[in-house]
Amino acid sequence: MEDIKFKMQTLNIAVCDDEDKYSDQIFDIINKYLSDKNIESRIFRFDNGYSLIDSDISEYDIIFLDMDMPEISGMKTALCMREKGYEGRIVFVTVMLDMATEGYKVNAFRYILKGKHFKDGLAECLDAFLTENKINNTSISIDSAEGTFEVSSADIVYINYIKRKFVYYIYDKGMLKVCESKQRSSMSDYLYLSDYDIVMINRNTYVNLKYVNGIYRYGIELVNGLGKLELAQTQYNDFKKVFMKYWGKKYDR
Repeated sequence: MEDIKFKMQTLNIAVCDDEDKYSDQIFDIINKYLSDKNIESRIFRFDNGYSLIDSDISEYDIIFLDMDMPEISGMKTALCMREKGYEGRIVFVTVMLDMATEGYKVNAFRYILKGKHFKDGLAECLDAFLTENKINNTSISIDSAEGTFEVSSADIVYINYIKRKFVYYIYDKGMLKVCESKQRSSMSDYLYLSDYDIVMINRNTYVNLKYVNGIYRYGIELVNGLGKLELAQTQYNDFKKVFMKYWGKKYDR
């Protein structure tokens, strides 16, 4: 199979802590954790909230932010970033949890307590983040008749197999963009797509679970009026289980 290749994108991470001890510790733990998983990353370090706010915050996938800093607190820093439109994950690193109840204001992803279990807390946080963003952290290189280009697997709505070629239906600004592969391939080449929540619904079609709005006996309905797809009866029970498990995990997070 040559027309599609999955690869992990580089994770951009910001660490903001006025204490070098903890900044170094966070950097070392994250760097080792991601290296052990063969995930490429860039870690940007800041010693105060103002310098973080003034940087290109849209570039960061996740930010580890000390709550107690002298010039501007972590909470005020987070509020400023949200006001500027930052949509990524914010993790508060703190010596006490008395401000945890304020986290809803910025949709905080985690609070990690500095101290004895600091390393375990960071590892658990990164586990949860990677699980949640498994699809978003994956890009696809498609060799099409129009040329080779990359697209996030999260933007693939479904894939059809027609005349031994794959046709990709890609979500683009509320509409479906159609792209046909250049290389001929076997359907069996795509069995691994389930690792990215893109699963088979009939002998010629894979669908991204993210875009499934509902299931009925002979088909599935896509979100946002994107249409309906045939669901083979032989796939119905298995697909229903996978679909319920997928959304169950989403709600459990």
